[in-house]
Formats: sequence, C-alpha cells, structure tokens
Amino acid sequence: MSRAVVIVGAALAFSAFPQVKGSGTLVWKDATGAIVTDVDGRTLDVGGALNLRDSNGYFWKIYPSNLRVTVEQQNPALGSWQAFTSTDCTGIAYFIGSSPPNFPPPRVTFTALDDPTIRVRPDDLAEEVITRCSAMTDSGCRRVDPCDGPYAAIRAADTVPPKPLTPPTLSYVAPLHPELP
Repeated sequence: MSRAVVIVGAALAFSAFPQVKGSGTLVWKDATGAIVTDVDGRTLDVGGALNLRDSNGYFWKIYPSNLRVTVEQQNPALGSWQAFTSTDCTGIAYFIGSSPPNFPPPRVTFTALDDPTIRVRPDDLAEEVITRCSAMTDSGCRRVDPCDGPYAAIRAADTVPPKPLTPPTLSYVAPLHPELP
C-alpha cells in the first residue's frame, strides 16, 4: 500500500496514490492507537483543528496535538453587535450577517462578540430580512438614523440552547494522528 503526505504551503494534505487498495477513508487514532470516533478531517492545517461531533449532534473544533475542544466558530461575522428593528434596542435582538451573510450552519457551535455563551443554530432557524434601527454596542444602545438595511438576520435568542452547552470531555490520549486503512 502506498501513501503520500503532500506538503502544500503551510498545510498538510493527506492523499493516496491511485494504486491504493481499500476504502481510502482517513481515520484518526490517539496516541494509544484507539480509533477516535465522531471526528472528521481530511486535511489538516499545521496547528489547525478537526471537526468533532458530540452526543447531541453539535459540532466543535478539536486540536489533534492536545485534544483541546473549542466552539467551531468564535465571533463569526454576525455584524458588530445585536441589531433591533426598534430605535431603542427593545424587542427581538438579531444577529445580522455580513455581505454575503455567513451565519453558522445549524448544529455548529459558536460564540458571539463579547458574549461567552456557547450558542448553536437550531435546524429550523431560518434567516429573516430586517431593517436595522438600533444596535447594542459595547457602549450601550446606538440608534441607527436613518434605519438601514435590508439585512439577512437570525434571532439571537433562538441560538441559545435550553441547557447551557459546554465542550465535551474526551477520553482519548493526545496527540491524534491520521491513518489510511
């Protein structure tokens, strides 16, 4: 069986030559050789992270060198702060997307600007189109005059799970390494 590790810039890409027999599916193992389940990653940036699915079906980042688990996206581009359709930061708070909107997909864990709450977008949380008339900033409510938009938005309160989320605890031994069976 032939295997190749191709170095491309600062990234390692794992690929098999065409003569490789078998499934060619990349698996990850810990330092003891145990197969790590619920981890996906076919390329690995140097110092980068893999995707880990927890028992709730939520996705996290896991760093193979030390098994540190973090939210999948920290402070994704959800606009600067929570936006409101009212002029005084009351009513429904929204996250507005940058252009084009890049909200985390459902089940992907994330945090928002200046808020350590671990959030996840539910499967059925669709984008809405809003006009922003105020925004909660780090210095308080800021009126947007004239109102601007339209913006693609998701309701901020709907991204907070009923039970607080914490990163999963793992029983594997660092570091993880990739193998082709």
